[in-house]
Amino acid sequence: RAAVSIAGLGLQRMHADAARFLTQAPLPCNLLIGPGDKPVSGWINLGPKPAELNWDVNFGLPFSTESVNRIYLSHILEHLYLPQAFKLLVECRRVIRKEGAIRIVVPDIGAYLRAYAEGNIAFFESRRVFWQRLPTEIEPLFEVLHYAGAFYSPAAFFDSHKFGYDQGSLVRLLTKAGFSQVVISSYQDSNDPIFQIDDQSTVAGASFNGQSYSLFIEAKP
Repeated sequence: RAAVSIAGLGLQRMHADAARFLTQAPLPCNLLIGPGDKPVSGWINLGPKPAELNWDVNFGLPFSTESVNRIYLSHILEHLYLPQAFKLLVECRRVIRKEGAIRIVVPDIGAYLRAYAEGNIAFFESRRVFWQRLPTEIEPLFEVLHYAGAFYSPAAFFDSHKFGYDQGSLVRLLTKAGFSQVVISSYQDSNDPIFQIDDQSTVAGASFNGQSYSLFIEAKP
């Protein structure tokens, strides 16, 4: 019971802090979900601390309908189970204004699968330039499966990926969530200058021989 009470107090505090923050926040706004250790200026940064708006996306988004101009997510969706990711996208669709847009960056599991099928060992070895904590001796198949959410280390469960996306699956998920005008993009290549913040995410910039490890997609309501 004590644990439940503590958790309940934590949730109440999170909601209260968000309510206080949003009473002072200029709306409509640009929303960046999951800023990590480096909040981006000009955006409301939402996520775990040190984000200015401390919030758990599993509880939806604490914004009123059509109160957000833009939403940017970099390497967030893959850390949610598919049903959770879909619910988050539905929430994003709810809060985005009719003339707004969303930009999503996720690991491109299609690129990993192609590299595995082609026996492109250099593709996997080069990843260690960006992710130096990766095991040095691991079979490419295990690495692909782990990146798609199948864990080879139970201890990595909470920090690891829960699902993998390629271009087709993410387009379908966005369409199902109510988005349209889905456009495949690339690193720092948005037609909207305000969305050109991929360089604020270290993992979004990782690439091999000019091929990004990430998938970049934009969509509108």
